[in-house]
Amino acid sequence: MEDRSSFWVRYYREIVARKTPWLDYSNERVQAQTFGLCLEAAGPVIGRRCLDIGCGWGHFSLSLAALQAAEVTGIDAMEELVAELRKKHPHVRWTTGDVQDRTFRESLGAFDLVFLLEVLQYMPIRDTIHGLWESLAPGGRIVAMVPNRECPIIQGAVARFEGRYAPPSPAEIVAVLASLPEHAYWEYRGLRFQEDQRHLPYAVSPWTRSILWDAPPNRLLIVAEKAVEKAAERKKKEG
Repeated sequence: MEDRSSFWVRYYREIVARKTPWLDYSNERVQAQTFGLCLEAAGPVIGRRCLDIGCGWGHFSLSLAALQAAEVTGIDAMEELVAELRKKHPHVRWTTGDVQDRTFRESLGAFDLVFLLEVLQYMPIRDTIHGLWESLAPGGRIVAMVPNRECPIIQGAVARFEGRYAPPSPAEIVAVLASLPEHAYWEYRGLRFQEDQRHLPYAVSPWTRSILWDAPPNRLLIVAEKAVEKAAERKKKEG
């Protein structure tokens, strides 16, 4: 059986060949709202070192650069896509690699903002978040958008991809975020498609730590910030 990573590279290579501009999103309006919500959760970008995992066409990475991030690194599994981005947009650092590999993560350096937009469903969420947390500077944030496993629409995709597609449930997200060491805070919110999408595709819930929902959202937006004081105290002790 084809391994999970190879399957998704092949799957997205076929989508890229069709020149679909929004890749992981239903349409360009969903993509635009997703980007806006993730930027809002991240806070100011200017002067920050940013990592965009699963950068695809590079739209979000380029948005970060346009917002005057000090440094932007975009990572994707498709080498041919990354090579094209390097030629077109050399002011951003584009690379391929496995963020679950500690050596690769350490080679990238430290970041103030780490974004995982529509990629956690393809990775082991706990290991991925905890690994990237090590690369996060004190006061930095991880921001992620991920499908909700408890949504009936998403459950259909889980069944269709036979175990290769594994989005988390709210309970899993809460457990992972609560286990992060030296965190200042963490929260998440739900996104549900509106019946009337003329203005915006999603209705967005308030930020919460609860795992209880009247109706399961389609997507979950996650933010976790690393504490400054605790990290500084630890460094002082180590020094």
